[in-house]
Parts: sequence; C-alpha cells; structure tokens
Amino acid sequence: MIWQRLTGLAIRKSTYIKQPIIKELQGDFHGTWAIKAAEVSADPNFMSILKKLKVTQHGKIPEYMMSCIDDAIDACLAAEKSGE
Repeated sequence: MIWQRLTGLAIRKSTYIKQPIIKELQGDFHGTWAIKAAEVSADPNFMSILKKLKVTQHGKIPEYMMSCIDDAIDACLAAEKSGE
C-alpha cells in the first residue's frame, strides 16, 4: 500500500515525503497514516499543521486518533527542542 511506503520514507527522514504529508494533513481527513508519518519524521515544520488539525477534528474523530495527533505534536516539539 502507498501509505506504508510513505511512512517508510518518513522513518528514513526522506525529503520527498514532506509535501505529501503536508498535503494529506491539510486536506480531508482520511485516517492516521499522515499523522503517524509526521510523528516518525519528527519535523518541527509539521507542528502548526498538526495543531490546526487537532482543532478542526476535535469532536469529529475518535479519541485514539486525537491521541495520535498529540503524539505527533510531541515528537515534533521534542525534535525542535533537541535541534534535530
């Protein structure tokens, strides 16, 4: 599946994955693959998009998905603090 390949690229911190993740996070919500990819890539540039997603999806998606957004935000914040 395409989402598995994209998540694999995120794990390897590929620069090619950044725009597809951003596009998915800013588009219609289709599940957590982009959130998980943002988490494993831990790119601080995703934080504002993830925070906006959290606001727009509040009350619309299950709590475990909201938790995934929090985890991704935390990973991006940790990377920013560590200077990665």
